[in-house]
Amino acid sequence: MMFKPTRHRRRHGRHGQHQRGRLCLRDCHAGELVVIDRIAPDLSCGPRLRELGIIEGAAVLVLRQTDPVLLLAQDSRIAIDLLTAEGIQVNPADLE
Repeated sequence: MMFKPTRHRRRHGRHGQHQRGRLCLRDCHAGELVVIDRIAPDLSCGPRLRELGIIEGAAVLVLRQTDPVLLLAQDSRIAIDLLTAEGIQVNPADLE
């Protein structure tokens, strides 16, 4: 009997944390202010998110971190599902 070697997946950290220190929106905590760094090009709702003010460089406040994730962007509350939140990379906002 032969054993097949198992392949191990590379892990990038919690949920969608990426190599360069960026976080995905799903990794943020309620009450955290973040800046949108990148919206994944394969997100089908990307154009709609941009219409709602979720654009690169925009500051967003995470109001609730459950499914759906509740955000405050440009005085509007926006709810997105966890899968969409994983496709949005953010950086912590500088409060200076």
